[in-house]
Amino acid sequence: MSTQTANKTEFSIHPAALMGHVSLTVASLENQIVFYQQVLGFQLHWREGNKAGLGAGGADLVRLT
Repeated sequence: MSTQTANKTEFSIHPAALMGHVSLTVASLENQIVFYQQVLGFQLHWREGNKAGLGAGGADLVRLT
């Protein structure tokens, strides 16, 4: 019987790296805005035509199209 050792790849993210927003294409912008506001407690930051940005008051966390 042979024993294999798993190779571990070590990596790190630069400490100054920031997370960006997530962009999602949705079937119903209205329904998704309501979901993110009522279920997850997000705020509507902006809405232009068929696009909207939501989050917790700072930068957008989610952008919907």
